[in-house]
Amino acid sequence: MKVGVIGHFMFEGDQCNGQAIKTLNYYKELQKHYKNTVQYLDTLNVKQRLMYNSWVLLKMSFTCQSIIFMPTKALLYRGAVILNYLKKIFKFKLIYVVIGGWLSEEVNNNSKLKKELNKFDAILVETKSMQNVLKGQGVKSIYYSPNFSTKVEPINLEKDNINMFPLRYCTFSRVTKTKGILDAIKAIHLVNKRAGEKICTLDIYGPIDEAFKDEFWSVVKKYSEVSYCGVLNDENTIEVLASYYAMLFPTQYAGEGFPGAVVEAMMAGTPVIASDWKYNREVVIDGETGYVYPVGDVELLIKSIENLNANANIEYLMSKKSRELSRQYSADQVMQILYQIIEEPKL
Repeated sequence: MKVGVIGHFMFEGDQCNGQAIKTLNYYKELQKHYKNTVQYLDTLNVKQRLMYNSWVLLKMSFTCQSIIFMPTKALLYRGAVILNYLKKIFKFKLIYVVIGGWLSEEVNNNSKLKKELNKFDAILVETKSMQNVLKGQGVKSIYYSPNFSTKVEPINLEKDNINMFPLRYCTFSRVTKTKGILDAIKAIHLVNKRAGEKICTLDIYGPIDEAFKDEFWSVVKKYSEVSYCGVLNDENTIEVLASYYAMLFPTQYAGEGFPGAVVEAMMAGTPVIASDWKYNREVVIDGETGYVYPVGDVELLIKSIENLNANANIEYLMSKKSRELSRQYSADQVMQILYQIIEEPKL
């Protein structure tokens, strides 16, 4: 079985973003399953390498039984038109693995896109809500396939929050304004101010967006309870996240789908306090694996933090439930639906 993957791998760029991470994760899992027979086409700088990429695409179309398409928003429509044309000639199976939560808006904005999408053999989306919305828009062959992490949960992972003081919070995402970093900082500072002492701290992880850098540093340097800790090392992400009382995820990012950061926090047994944005309520179970508060409402974010601070037993139960549920987001489990689609005889 020969399979091709087309996507934004960013082998030569910044791989600390959801698009590149998910594309690489799928490619690695497919390579393991199909014994290193998987071809790839990296769409980074696709126009600058037009001749080479055209040759790679033709070779892939001719030799592969299935092609997995994992495009950025900018490449989706044009890529779909080209691949559907090649599919008609070479008869391969065409599967679109969606990254993020923007597809339904794109279907609304581009009247021709739905026609191209309905020529695909399968479209895999990250949440059940997204699946229902797209079905309602008339998009066919939609399958639910959540995000996953390839990281392995440490065997002896134990969270010990009994003697933690101040209580340690973190964020784990790209450091941009739309990820709600300023809301997280403000909330932690006000919790401490109202308590009259430093009862919690905030550690910020992730690459800093260039356009946000000056504003970010000007805010961070004002507060002793806030630290920027750089980019997490892949090898110890779960252990580091497990050392925190909870993770804040106050995102308002337009393309948010099923964040890998939330999956890894769950694996670490770290509750997540998330904004009620896009599909977060499906990912974070309010009151069970964390709290979900109205997007942009810093006062209710503060109340969620204060409630968790005052109830270590609730944090413990959320931690236990998070680790329990995280097992459904293992690579082996999530990839099964894709393997079934690939290996199903083509009619």
